[in-house]
Amino acid sequence: MKIWRSRALARDQMFGSIDENYKWVPTLRSELLKRNPGSHVTYQCDNNNKSFKRFFVSFKVCIDGFLSGCRYLIGVDACHLKSKYLGVLLSANCLDGNNGLFTIAIAVAESESKKSWEWFLKNLSEAFRSEIEHLAFISDMEKGLGEAIRVVFPKAEHRVCMRHLWKNIKKFFRCEDGKNLQKLVWTAANSFSEHIFNASFEEIRNLSPGVYSYLSALTCKWSKSSFSHHIKNHYNTNNMSESFNSWVEEARSKPVVDLIDMVRGMIMEQRSQRKLNCSS
Repeated sequence: MKIWRSRALARDQMFGSIDENYKWVPTLRSELLKRNPGSHVTYQCDNNNKSFKRFFVSFKVCIDGFLSGCRYLIGVDACHLKSKYLGVLLSANCLDGNNGLFTIAIAVAESESKKSWEWFLKNLSEAFRSEIEHLAFISDMEKGLGEAIRVVFPKAEHRVCMRHLWKNIKKFFRCEDGKNLQKLVWTAANSFSEHIFNASFEEIRNLSPGVYSYLSALTCKWSKSSFSHHIKNHYNTNNMSESFNSWVEEARSKPVVDLIDMVRGMIMEQRSQRKLNCSS
């Protein structure tokens, strides 16, 4: 305990108090908008005690880049923060023309819930400034996320990450021939043909009726055979979000203002390096 307190005291002396950091939230928003005109930056405080609650950032260059040069499949995910007051970092990412990670928006929120996801997606929709005709999201089976997508983007396709889905199947169901079940589920998930999907799905039904019922009841899409052809992206795993969470690992231990500013700098450096690579 003494070591932890000494560490916290040293950190406060070097970087300032974490509690004081939250007082800079309005200034951070003003500076980000001033230096990035056209961006969508907003924050929310608790109605009762006026304490900090959420902060959303989507830079104009990120939105413009997504709309003009990326395929319209957005990976959404949340990862836990490690600062004094914890919370979660929500993110929306996609892939650029070279299959490189392209961050569209980030937000700090108090927890992962339908309300926080709905708030995040509403701000993302406002950042787009126009309705996107063909749009898809891919995610793990996050709390309240599916409902939030249906509310804010009712026309969008929602895919579930197959790796996370298979983990759930292994967790909730037992099958004597587990290896064969795994092969059948992944064959059905990766099949582009409805004929192959139906054949694999029927074998799943015979092998494990419980898994068959579970997959049939899903409201999100998990097989490539059912994905929209307009999206032009066949991915059924959310690796882009996992890459983002790993990329910002160091920033996740920072208080909100430092976290946002650090990620901003990382995005700027990434885009600058890619611009140099393209011109060389």
